[in-house]
Amino acid sequence: MRIVYGNLILNTETPVNELKTSVSLSKETQEQDSQKPSTVIKSVGLMQFTLNVLLLYPICKNIDMKIQEILNTIENSTPQKIIINGKPKGKNKWILTSLNISQKEVSNSGKTIYADISLTFEEYYKSGVAKSKTNTSNAPGVKSNITLTDTYKVSDPTAEEKATLKR
Repeated sequence: MRIVYGNLILNTETPVNELKTSVSLSKETQEQDSQKPSTVIKSVGLMQFTLNVLLLYPICKNIDMKIQEILNTIENSTPQKIIINGKPKGKNKWILTSLNISQKEVSNSGKTIYADISLTFEEYYKSGVAKSKTNTSNAPGVKSNITLTDTYKVSDPTAEEKATLKR
């Protein structure tokens, strides 16, 4: 299996022995008087997936350098597409969020000869902008595009302001 995430490449020299994908539903429970609580479904959460990678010395020449490469990728925190066996995973970009090293064996000379690592990726959406709700009036002759510039300022409107605000 060949996995490409930006400059990070996991292939035959770093075999992937497990691939887990998870997604959850974002919901809220609301209490009700004398009834069971109701559930409000908000949206589908962001997808996550985890790779378990086995790094062995004869196959992966420098395990410590590969782990440092992964740490640098996490520090950069740049969303990237993930390509698995030549096909992109999903429509969106992903962020590498964590590295877990469950087992690591070091030789007498100080060289890492075995490491079992887990990489977790989370789906990335561009940050959005909250839409403001404007109160509009459907009454004829009433302007609804009036905005407050200073809510604590108390003064009388000028003649020009009065002319534009008349019905």
